[in-house]
Amino acid sequence: MNRIRRTTFLIDREVQGALMLRIIVYWLFCLLSIWLMLICSNALIGPSRRFVDLTSDLYFRYGPALSATLILLPVVMMDVLRVSNKFVGPVMRLRQGLADLAEGRPAQPLNFRDDDFWRELATDFNRAAAHVARAAADRSVATEEMTAPLAEAKA
Repeated sequence: MNRIRRTTFLIDREVQGALMLRIIVYWLFCLLSIWLMLICSNALIGPSRRFVDLTSDLYFRYGPALSATLILLPVVMMDVLRVSNKFVGPVMRLRQGLADLAEGRPAQPLNFRDDDFWRELATDFNRAAAHVARAAADRSVATEEMTAPLAEAKA
């Protein structure tokens, strides 16, 4: 297995970008739901106040917690990027190997990193690529055997 560390974090912009966007949307929805729950509970429990006063009070009371979540957001995003590399990287290498096979080029054997997901894909792909290579070799031998008598007849 391959023990080389990754140097690129954003391998597939489409997939990993969608994950990053989803994290931000979930974070915003979480903040919104907490804010609404706090507004409702303070409006029901406390004395009657204007909405602006209620929200400004919540902001000053819970602002540090909001800052803490804002500080943690990049940490969470970086962690998800690193975890996503464990499945995006192997799929990208698999796609390249399949493209090589589809173009008729011999595919290089796949070796995934030790911590990658779906390592069995590399084994299955390598077996399939070897089978395709053997079939291509058998076909070329059969073609040579069929054309050899024709070449001798012409000579």
